[in-house]
Amino acid sequence: MARLACVELPNLALQLLLLREPAWRARPAAVIERDAAEAAVLALDERAWRAGVRPGQRYAAALALCRELAAGVVEPAELARGAAAVLDVLRGHSPRITASVAGALGGGAAWWLDLDGFERLQPSLARWTAELQRDLFGALGLRAAVVVGFRRLATLVLARELAGARALVLGSPADEERALRAARLERAGLEPAALAELERLGVRTFDALLALPEEGLARRYGAAVARVARCAAGREEPPFAPVPREPPAPRRVEIEELANDAAHVLALCEEPLAALLAELHERGLALAELALRLELDGTSSSAAPPLVETLRPAEPTLERAQLSRLLALRLAGRALPAPVAALELGCRAVAASAAQLELYGAATARRDLGAASRAFAALRALYGDACVVRARLVAAHLPESCYAWEPLARLEAPRAQRAQTPPLVRCLLEATEGLLAPSAREPDGWLARGLRHGPVVRVVGPYLLAGGWWGAEAQRDYYYAELRSGEILWLFHDRRRGRWRLHGGVG
Repeated sequence: MARLACVELPNLALQLLLLREPAWRARPAAVIERDAAEAAVLALDERAWRAGVRPGQRYAAALALCRELAAGVVEPAELARGAAAVLDVLRGHSPRITASVAGALGGGAAWWLDLDGFERLQPSLARWTAELQRDLFGALGLRAAVVVGFRRLATLVLARELAGARALVLGSPADEERALRAARLERAGLEPAALAELERLGVRTFDALLALPEEGLARRYGAAVARVARCAAGREEPPFAPVPREPPAPRRVEIEELANDAAHVLALCEEPLAALLAELHERGLALAELALRLELDGTSSSAAPPLVETLRPAEPTLERAQLSRLLALRLAGRALPAPVAALELGCRAVAASAAQLELYGAATARRDLGAASRAFAALRALYGDACVVRARLVAAHLPESCYAWEPLARLEAPRAQRAQTPPLVRCLLEATEGLLAPSAREPDGWLARGLRHGPVVRVVGPYLLAGGWWGAEAQRDYYYAELRSGEILWLFHDRRRGRWRLHGGVG
C-alpha cells in the first residue's frame, strides 16, 4: 500500500488567537463565536478545560466558571489565511496534497500528503516528519501532529490521539490497524449525543465499535456512526478533496530582434515551454490549457492589440512534443499584422497522475553519452588529462585502500542490473577524523561530534575488521551511529590505539 502522512493542527483557531495575543499564553484561553455574552465557546486550551469550561457553553457561563478566561474571536478570513499559510509550507514537502471536506469526521484542520516513492528519497521518515514540524513552527509558529500511515481515516484518528505536536510513523498496515482499534471513538468527530449513547453500551474504542453488527448501526445511531464504522473497517473512505494549486506564473520573452513570421515565434516558444512544463512537474501538475500572448511592435502598427491564442490538448499532459506540435499547427501560415516584440506563455493546470509524472521524469532523465563525452574532452583540454577520473575497486583490507582513482578515457552506459534492495551508500572521508569518546559514567547522550551535531540516539554494531598483521596491523570495531538530527555516521573504535574515529557517513 502507498504511504501517506496526515498533518493535523489541533485547535488551529486557538493557535492563531494566541499568536495574535501572546500575553494570553499564561492564562486560560478560548475562541468564542462572537464578542457577546451569549456567544458559544468554540475552542479552548487545557487550563480552561481543567476549570470546567467546555465547547458549546455560553461565554457568560464560561466566565462564571473561570474568571481569568481570556477569549477572542477568530474571523473566517483569518482562519483561511492561516490554513493557506500552512498549505504553502506543506507544499515544500510533497507535491500532492488533499484536505478533509468541511464536516467530514468533525471538520478540523487536517491535510494528507502523498508519500508514494518517498522511501527512495528520504533516508528516514521519522526525520522527514521532524523537519516538517520544525518548518511549520519556524515559519508560522504553529504546532502540528504528524502520522505516517496508509489510510486517511486511521492516520487522522491517530493524529488526534497524539494530543499535541508529536509524530508517529507506522511500519505496516497491520500496525496501523492495531493502533486504530485501540484509539478512542471520540476522535472520529461524532456528535456528542451519539457518543453518549454508545458509551452507555460500553463502546468507547474503535475495536468495540467494529464488534457491533453493521446493519443496525445506521438505524439505531445514525448514518454518521455507520459511515465511521465502514471507514474504520476499510470498506469506505470519508470525503476528501484535492487541494488546488495556483498555476505557474506566465513565462515572458522580450524579443530584441523583432519576430516577423510564425516560424520565428514558434522557435522562441520552445525554451519558455520547457521551463513551464518543468515547473508543472515539480508541483505535481499537468497542463490542461496553454495560452500564448503575442505583443506586437507599436512602431510598425500603432496601438496594435496583442494576439492571444488558446490551445487545449486532448487530455492534461506534460508532453512537450505534443504541445509544440499544437502550437505549430495553430501558427502555421498565420500572417502577423506587425512584428512581435514580446511573447508570453501561460497555462491552466490540474493535478497530474502518477504515470504522467513518472513518464515526464523518464523523458527528461535520458543520458546523452555523446554530449557528456564532449564536455569531458573540453575539461581535459582546459585542465589536463588528470582532471577527469573515476574510482576503481582495489583488493585491500582497509576501506580507505579499497579504491583508487584512474583517468576516465571512455564514457560507457551503466549496465542494467536486476531489481534489488539498494545498498547503503557510504561516503568516505579523505582522512578519518577524531571523535569524542563515550563517557563510561554517562553512556546515554554520547556527543560523538560535539554539541552542534546533537547526541547519538542509536548504535548498530560492532562489525570487526582486522588485518595487516604482515605490516601495520589494524583492529577496528565499526559501528553505524544515528544522531538525533537524523544523520548516520560510519565510525570505528581503534582497539590498538584506543581512539574513536569518523570514517564517513551514510546517504
